[in-house]
Amino acid sequence: MAGSRGPLLRALLCVLLLAVRTGAFFERGSDVVVIDSVAKWKEHNPAKSNHLWVISFYREGCGFCVLLEPELQKAATKLRKLVYFGAVDVEKHRTVADVIVKKHGVKIEGVPTIVAFSPTASASPFVYAGERKSSALVAFAGDRQPDFVKRLAGDDWSAAPDAFAARRVLLFTEKRSPTGLFKGLASRFRGEIEFGSVYCGDAGANGALRARYGVEHSADLPALIVVPNPRSDFTKATKAMRKLAPSGEGFRVPLGKKPSFMRLEFALMPFAVQAPTLLPKEDDAPAASKRPEPDDSGAPHPEEARFRAGKEARRRHGHHRKKHRKPEVYVDSSWQDSVWDDGEL
Repeated sequence: MAGSRGPLLRALLCVLLLAVRTGAFFERGSDVVVIDSVAKWKEHNPAKSNHLWVISFYREGCGFCVLLEPELQKAATKLRKLVYFGAVDVEKHRTVADVIVKKHGVKIEGVPTIVAFSPTASASPFVYAGERKSSALVAFAGDRQPDFVKRLAGDDWSAAPDAFAARRVLLFTEKRSPTGLFKGLASRFRGEIEFGSVYCGDAGANGALRARYGVEHSADLPALIVVPNPRSDFTKATKAMRKLAPSGEGFRVPLGKKPSFMRLEFALMPFAVQAPTLLPKEDDAPAASKRPEPDDSGAPHPEEARFRAGKEARRRHGHHRKKHRKPEVYVDSSWQDSVWDDGEL
């Protein structure tokens, strides 16, 4: 008899919550993205994202959806910028739900239904059938978080600097698997920065790499090292590297006592390259870059005329040009101090 009271009490609680509820689900400022149009679904399309998306299909008149909302909010806040959470009202925005069902083959047999979309997992989308608590949702999302971090051993990244386009960042750590924080950074800068993890937990493990990048003592761990690429456009990267301490063949990014996603994101932004401009070698510089010479008739070449006109326009414009120094902007990132994994790398 006592065992049958559980479902009855939960149903009664749902009715009471619906009776006293006044606001809408996932109001403005929430870490859960409300997907209320097909255009918004295409904007946040999980299939084209580098992050895991956890989508909740709900209905405002559902008591169990009311119970799930605060738990989903807590999970979304806990995993902010690491995993993204969204919500679709199957009653108000039926068109959006129908598009998702048709496109991804999701079966919504009841509400709430929680579905995870991963850019890497072969079993995506995946319907969540676990406990509807924030701790369980965080654990579920962590297990399925995309991992774009390369595990390095020996000298896996010994290629010449001009053999790759993206900048490289190495994490020397005593952990065998990257944390959610480091995976989140790899997702954030995918295609712009290559991330590698070097295991240093055992004595003598990866000694060559540790010596190469100046991380030879356990007291130096964890260490985040930026690997330079001399052949890339280093306008911003060079200035940023001057502020970092040299560490072997790389530069060490300061982590502080408790690194946060936002601080590391800002620290790595100058090294992100989407389409780097490789500097030409001396022997293959294009001839078109030279100033054209006049022909034998004495008349200037058409290219020479355009060259002179452009030079004169730049000279006149230079008299009225004023240099403005951009003010430094302070960004309060203290809200990220409680990021997943307690800010550990």
